[in-house]
Amino acid sequence: MRCGSTWLYEVLKLHPDIRMSDCKEMDFFFMPQMLRHDLIWYRAHFKPDNGSQPKPIRGEISPRYARLKSWQVNRIAALLPNLRIILTLRHPIERVWSQTLYDFGRLQARDLRKVKSLEFLR
Repeated sequence: MRCGSTWLYEVLKLHPDIRMSDCKEMDFFFMPQMLRHDLIWYRAHFKPDNGSQPKPIRGEISPRYARLKSWQVNRIAALLPNLRIILTLRHPIERVWSQTLYDFGRLQARDLRKVKSLEFLR
C-alpha cells in the first residue's frame, strides 16, 4: 500500500521495549488467516530472541488491517482488550503515484518515461 509500513516496522524493531513480530505482514486478524491459525500460533511470532526476557510491548504491521470491518475490529478488541493501534495514512494521490512507480519500475524493471500513455492508464 506504499505508506511507510516497512520503515515503521524496522524503526519499532530497534526500540528496546518493543518486540515486533518475526514476519512483517502476518495479516493474522484478517479472517482467512484467523481460521487457519489460533492465538498460540500468533503469539509464537513474538517469542524473545535467545531465551531473553519478553519485552513489555509487542507489535506487528499489516497494512490490510486498514480494510477490516467494524465487527472484525470489535472481535479483535475483545480478544486483546489492551490493544493499541497505529494507523498511518498517506495522501491518496501521492500513494497512488508511489505505487505506480513501484509497479512499473521495481516490479517490471521499466523506465516510466518510456511507457506510452494508454499503457500507463491501464
